[in-house]
Amino acid sequence: MRWSLSFRLRKIPFWQQPAFDVLYKGEKVGLFIPDLIALDSIVVDTKVIDRITDHERGLMLNYLRITSLRVGACWSDSQFQTPQVGMGTNCLMNSCLFVVKK
Repeated sequence: MRWSLSFRLRKIPFWQQPAFDVLYKGEKVGLFIPDLIALDSIVVDTKVIDRITDHERGLMLNYLRITSLRVGACWSDSQFQTPQVGMGTNCLMNSCLFVVKK
């Protein structure tokens, strides 16, 4: 996965594909495996699509609910360009950031 390499090179701590139980009324009904969890607090969902739509936004809100995390980032890198991650950079992809208030 290119993102994990980019994170590793930048010394950004992350977990790659950790597993989370999906519960319904207290019973396990499935498993959710996100692409990455960065900085122990951000769900990272990478896509190879032209743009982020309501479908991806809805998925991210579910991911945040399942993981009990409050921040998520959905990145679309449809042209397979070198990822540029960081504050203040001009990223070459469509992206969407989610912050859930408690």
